[in-house]
Amino acid sequence: MTRIGVWSLWWCQDHPKGLICSSPQDDFGLFQDNKNLQDVFINSCTHLPLLGVNCLVCNFSNLRVLDITNTKADDDTMAMLADRCPELQKLDMTGTNVTDIGLFELCGLRESGKGCKKINRIMIYGIQVTLFGLSYMIKALKQLKQLGTEHNTGLVLYGIYHDFLLYNLPLTPLKLDYVSFSSRCLNDSLPVPASYIQALKLCPNVTGVVLRSAMLANVDEEILQSLSLLDTLEVEEDEYRQLTFQREVVPFLSRVGAKMQSVTFTGFSDVDMLAVSVHCPKVQELSLEYVHGIAEHPTQQVKDCTFHDLTSLSVEIYDEVSQEALQYQLERVLKTAPNLTMLHLWGVDCFTDDFMVDVMQYNKFEFLWSLRLIECHGVSRKTIEALMDTASNFSRVIVETCEKLKKSDLEDLKDLAASKNLSFNVMQGWGRPSETNNEEGQWAAM
Repeated sequence: MTRIGVWSLWWCQDHPKGLICSSPQDDFGLFQDNKNLQDVFINSCTHLPLLGVNCLVCNFSNLRVLDITNTKADDDTMAMLADRCPELQKLDMTGTNVTDIGLFELCGLRESGKGCKKINRIMIYGIQVTLFGLSYMIKALKQLKQLGTEHNTGLVLYGIYHDFLLYNLPLTPLKLDYVSFSSRCLNDSLPVPASYIQALKLCPNVTGVVLRSAMLANVDEEILQSLSLLDTLEVEEDEYRQLTFQREVVPFLSRVGAKMQSVTFTGFSDVDMLAVSVHCPKVQELSLEYVHGIAEHPTQQVKDCTFHDLTSLSVEIYDEVSQEALQYQLERVLKTAPNLTMLHLWGVDCFTDDFMVDVMQYNKFEFLWSLRLIECHGVSRKTIEALMDTASNFSRVIVETCEKLKKSDLEDLKDLAASKNLSFNVMQGWGRPSETNNEEGQWAAM
């Protein structure tokens, strides 16, 4: 390993075309002598002075990939990149000091016209940019495919789409492959009108979307054409709406689900997992978050349901739901998912030892490696021991606030794994703050 920096870079490693610096001290000569360097990573070098960052990232005219996550990079850094790194294609500046001004500099929105206009992937989480700045960046970077941000990109795209309509201009397709009509930012977290889904007409290459359930009724044939490559879908239930999964989500899945590999549904009160298997036959990841209810009468027959390609299943029960209805669906999912590798359950009381004895007559979970149980009070160490016997890759159990899985049980499971020469990680979580008590709630990991 070659040490090459003078700017508090803890680890620096040369690669054929790149340099990785993950965080004491050397000199920049090595950098400056290598003008053909294409990939530079100085991720999380928080103590590196701004001058050091700028010297590192702006000295290579052939730079293609740059990661300056959690550094002191700012708008001046972006201006230097625009002047000196015209070949830059991938940039991660998450957690930096860049603002809208820096985005404008980067994209060449100034008199000189210089900019990094070949960028096709940019990550800008946790920086002080606005929807206005995002809009200009998306329009300026014609090659942009991947945009990582906590902002509502769907809202930004609708503004661009509306301008085309307002000035009677022909739509110019964008290359973006992921669009979210949701946001983690307080300043733009209000739900956008359902009609804003029309913005997807600008994105014929989209492979992943995050939608509000109310938007599904606004999907027309032109939008469907833009969703022809869709393989990742997240749908969030709108507040104060109920029983829309079977009425709106299932028909939508019947139109777009053929290529679906990853689906996430949040906040629904009539979840129907069996319908997902029919309309999304290639699904590999299924996540149900903040579930308020389970469909009492699934729309599909049991014989029609199979989850052969499913590798990850996550079910998070938020309210008191019918455990009988949940058991009916969960049983049929687990019995027909032989390739499952990750199973994460929260508040699923029907997941009991007897339940798993029945399920494991049909599915031995040979490929399971991760099991996480939160507030699942019906399961004991018996089930985990059974999985240890059948799942050759089973190596991690995380338990949080499960009445029948105590600290002593997890200690015994770890000893059992050691006796079988298994690499096995058993952890007890912290539980919810209001529910932690004494030793059981505070014991964290073994």
